[in-house]
Amino acid sequence: MEVARMANCQHLDFMTQGSKIWNRWREQARNVEEPDLSGAELSGIDLRNADLHGVNFMEANLRGAKLSWSNLYQANLRKADLRYAKLRETDFSQANLAWANLQDSTLRQTCLKGANLSWSNLKEATLREVNLQGARLQNADLRSANLRDSDLSHASLKEAYLSNADFINVDFKGANLQEADLRGAHFLKVSLKGTNLSGCRIYGIAVWDIDLNEATNQQNLVVTDWDEPSVSLDNFHIAQFMYLLLHTPQITQIFEAVTSRFVLIIGHFTPERNPVLEALRAELRKHQYIPLLLDIQKPDAAPFMDMLSILAHISRFMLVDVTAPRLILESVENLIQHTTAPLQPLFLSATPEEQEPPMLASLRAQYPTVLKTYRYAAHEQLSNEFDSHILSPVRRKLTLKML
Repeated sequence: MEVARMANCQHLDFMTQGSKIWNRWREQARNVEEPDLSGAELSGIDLRNADLHGVNFMEANLRGAKLSWSNLYQANLRKADLRYAKLRETDFSQANLAWANLQDSTLRQTCLKGANLSWSNLKEATLREVNLQGARLQNADLRSANLRDSDLSHASLKEAYLSNADFINVDFKGANLQEADLRGAHFLKVSLKGTNLSGCRIYGIAVWDIDLNEATNQQNLVVTDWDEPSVSLDNFHIAQFMYLLLHTPQITQIFEAVTSRFVLIIGHFTPERNPVLEALRAELRKHQYIPLLLDIQKPDAAPFMDMLSILAHISRFMLVDVTAPRLILESVENLIQHTTAPLQPLFLSATPEEQEPPMLASLRAQYPTVLKTYRYAAHEQLSNEFDSHILSPVRRKLTLKML
């Protein structure tokens, strides 16, 4: 039978008088290295700016306590109740918070560097801009927690419960998430360099702009839910694709759309030229195509060229508005060397005397996928002539390509 813990009465008396009295006593009683508040009833107490380093709060009730800006360096809060506590900019570095209950607490800009949070309850807690470098979070419950802008580099989250948690702009470099439950979690702009993700459950995860490297362990990722037969495989991106295959009945229609219905529109469409863009979109939709716009603004950047190449390779054909040629033609010339999709140039010319960019003739002579330039004076003309002057030549080229 476990014996109930009891705080030191003198220590408890000073603490209940508030931060100023407590801090003055600590300054005078430097021989007391570890004040004993174990098992103390301190719910709702205001200890903002208090010097609480090394204090023993084991099994204490600190529910709803105000501990913002306090120093709890190396404090012992094992099994403490900190639900709904206010912990903004609190220093918990190297503190023991194992089995502590921090559900619904607010830990914004809090330092938990090197802290022990194993088996702790952080469900629905706010941990924005928190320093968790090297923290121990094995088996911790962080379901639906908000960890936006936090640093979890080299933290241990082995077998942690992270389902539906929010990880936006989070650093997991060198962290251990082995066999963690990531179902339904949201990852946006997350660094996973050198992270151990082996055995993680990633069913329903939402991932955008994550940073992996060769040191990231992506083995045995489980893409099915608890109540389904277990399916696991290596590689984070492939695992997401397998999730779609297993859980999206419409996947065959999606593949069909990817291979036969996307039409890439490339150009620089300023607000005054938006009617041209909308005319193209409307005409494509009439023929059951899916317009895919890439608005060129800074074509010299490597990420832009990578994106252009990917979109071109999944498109049935391309419509390239060369009215702003300096922005477009250099990118297009590089692109058509690596794709076989027909390319239909479009050129806005107010008068017949206006000439298409000279480079187009050279590209047509060199690459058979480049069609004769379609000239138009207004978006109404483009709409009226779309079938005969744009779509028909493209379809003829596609037919020849198949022969």
